[in-house]
Amino acid sequence: MVLGGLVGATSSFVIFLPPMNEFLSLIIRLVTAFAVVFATFFPTSRKSFLKAVSAYFLITFCFCGACIAFFMLFSPPVAIRNGAVYIDISPIMLVGIILACYIIIRIICRVSGRSLASQEICWLVVENNEKSVKLIAKTDTGNMLKEPFSNLPVIVAEREKLEVVLPSEISDYLAKTVSVSDTSCDYVSGIRLVPYNSVGGEGLLPAFKPDSIKVILNGKNIESEAYIAVTSRRLSESFSAIIPSEIILN
Repeated sequence: MVLGGLVGATSSFVIFLPPMNEFLSLIIRLVTAFAVVFATFFPTSRKSFLKAVSAYFLITFCFCGACIAFFMLFSPPVAIRNGAVYIDISPIMLVGIILACYIIIRIICRVSGRSLASQEICWLVVENNEKSVKLIAKTDTGNMLKEPFSNLPVIVAEREKLEVVLPSEISDYLAKTVSVSDTSCDYVSGIRLVPYNSVGGEGLLPAFKPDSIKVILNGKNIESEAYIAVTSRRLSESFSAIIPSEIILN
């Protein structure tokens, strides 16, 4: 995400270049858009990449509308060159606008997330090595775990329910008592360790990427690309896996 921000910030320097024709300026903006998304979400699937690009353009159009409203209300000095926009506002006002936008976005995400995918019970089908299991799962907006390298969402599931599809590396890892600081290659080869932080403490969960994941909710099949983090702890009497709400919302 930081790399994507750097790419976007670097592209703003086109304002210092000699004036360009509209076609060249458009090409640069399109290339910048794809570069920002690529730098932010790499590695990812083609489908997820196209979704991210579409979301990027949608947010950009909304931002343009917000800028027009801002110009009409406050009429700040503005410079537009080569598709880059410079607004002459004070640092204090800039910080205030950023904080206001952050609060509004957080409220919208929380409200929409809870209304669409909070605390819903569904089926989770996991296929791996030509075997499959079907678990009762719960979607939860509180599950924001990500696999650190791919940035893919992480589903937490009980080991007992996944035995049929578990890679041997996961079983070997769970069979040993490994502290949070003990992550030698002998223990973690072939698996990913996902850091978590909860009320009960913090640690690492062994995770693997199955061949396919399918969520069945309200008669709708939702296929997703995600990691499965395995826990030996019982999650609940009524469900055996916790699914990030973003899988349902996407």
